[in-house]
Amino acid sequence: TLSEDGAAAIGFDIVFPEPDRLSPSNAVQHWPQTALVAEIKPELEKLPSNDQVLAEAIATAPVVLGFIASPHTDVLPQIKAGLAHGGDDPRLFAPYYPGSAVTLKELQDPAVGAGALNWIPEFDQIIRRMPMVVRIGDTLYPSFAADLLRQAQGASTYVIKSSGASGEQAFGEKTGIVKVRVGDFEVPTEASGQMWMRFTPQNRDRYLPAWKVLDGEIPAEEIAGRIIIIGTSAAGLLDLRATPIEASVPGVELHAQAVEQILKGAFLQRPDFATPAELLYILLLGTLIAVLIYRAGALGSAVVSIIAIAFVIGFSWYAFDKLGWLVDPVYPTIALAAIYLTGTSYVFLRTERERNRVRNAFSHY
Repeated sequence: TLSEDGAAAIGFDIVFPEPDRLSPSNAVQHWPQTALVAEIKPELEKLPSNDQVLAEAIATAPVVLGFIASPHTDVLPQIKAGLAHGGDDPRLFAPYYPGSAVTLKELQDPAVGAGALNWIPEFDQIIRRMPMVVRIGDTLYPSFAADLLRQAQGASTYVIKSSGASGEQAFGEKTGIVKVRVGDFEVPTEASGQMWMRFTPQNRDRYLPAWKVLDGEIPAEEIAGRIIIIGTSAAGLLDLRATPIEASVPGVELHAQAVEQILKGAFLQRPDFATPAELLYILLLGTLIAVLIYRAGALGSAVVSIIAIAFVIGFSWYAFDKLGWLVDPVYPTIALAAIYLTGTSYVFLRTERERNRVRNAFSHY
């Protein structure tokens, strides 16, 4: 139905690793073995399996299947697109897995694309980045979102730019992946080939109920030219993820937002100079605050500390909102506050010690 309505790409955020147990030849094995069942069993076994029917539908549509890179297998997915690279070998940096959980071969064969459904959460289990490429064995594979975008454009190859490539200064160091080009779109990444996600609030307008599509209640113009992802949103299926702005969103939306972000070009980046700049800021302002504690006292240094902290928080928000930069306000704030508190505490204790010494000295006269 989606193909007939003109979808540019159809992705399954679902893996089909086993034959359908409800296919006629499989289901009949579990029926009560009566005389009637024995009579019709040969005819049922002649019917095509549900997987065959699905494979025939996939063959007529621009379908991208998903697979899950896994540390527990050594199975490799089919390669549906070429990957070229400039600079250092991206396999040195991409997330590595020895194998994957893949869809049945009879469904993989007619599909025009395949991509990794993996996401890599941070230590707090919140998803802030999505990989554009993963390494399975010795082979690089695109992400699910990337291959949907490739198929929608009719592209056949990815171009991965790493450190040492033309125009990329790494000063002889292997610093990682820089960009991944998908058709007409160039996606900036961090060193391991992951894209920083600029999540937006969950929006029900992104969703089309499957039953409405099947009943013909969705106009064709709502589907034509679109990238459509088939997935689940029921809480009981446990495919729910946490993002920086929401505690629980369907996993399928992560891929949808990744595609949406690439199409809009609304990228987040952690500039190369961010960490040195943050450390330099802490060093300079920390030194200034420490000196002022001795020269101007606690009140004067407090004013400077508040201004310095307000500046770093304000600049961080401005950089995020206007420039798409990730500048960390947390560590500079903590460091400057710690320097102020430590310095004033030291000065206070030293003053108290001096006062007690003078008091003790005068008590002898």
